[in-house]
Amino acid sequence: MPYPNEPRYHTNNFTGGARYSRLSLLARGNIDSESTISGFFESDFGAGAVTTDPYESNSYSFRLRQAYLAYDNNTEGWHFLGGQAWSLLTPGRAGIVARQESLPETIEASMLAG
Repeated sequence: MPYPNEPRYHTNNFTGGARYSRLSLLARGNIDSESTISGFFESDFGAGAVTTDPYESNSYSFRLRQAYLAYDNNTEGWHFLGGQAWSLLTPGRAGIVARQESLPETIEASMLAG
């Protein structure tokens, strides 16, 4: 920690990076009046590879968080999801339905999908 009489005292310590930024894409369409198909993709730069060096280059690797296809049928009342999504142990707001998870409102590195 620099003292006020040092030249580094007014140096900003902002270390911005893309580690916890998320890229997500949702595509959804109606097959008929009662059936819906949707696809979801979410990724970030939070993976720690062998070459990861947070002190010099912020070189975290691109990782896949979620990628799945879902089919909903309102007549039969069922939902089918295939792919990688949050597990059944994640608290939900509306049963076990995709994209209805109760996730932390802040950046939380310990919450991993899969």
